[in-house]
Amino acid sequence: ILAFVYTEPLPPTKEDLKRTSFIVRRYKVTAALSWLKLNHSDYTNIEISEEN
Repeated sequence: ILAFVYTEPLPPTKEDLKRTSFIVRRYKVTAALSWLKLNHSDYTNIEISEEN
């Protein structure tokens, strides 16, 4: 799930979105991929890299 919180009175412009940085909680992504690997047949053969 990706969530965006924008706190301005107007919707963001394309320029606003270009300079928006994203914060990724790597452990959450790893946990989600691990769950998929265990519970979804299309993901059983994926390799999860800890380097990236």
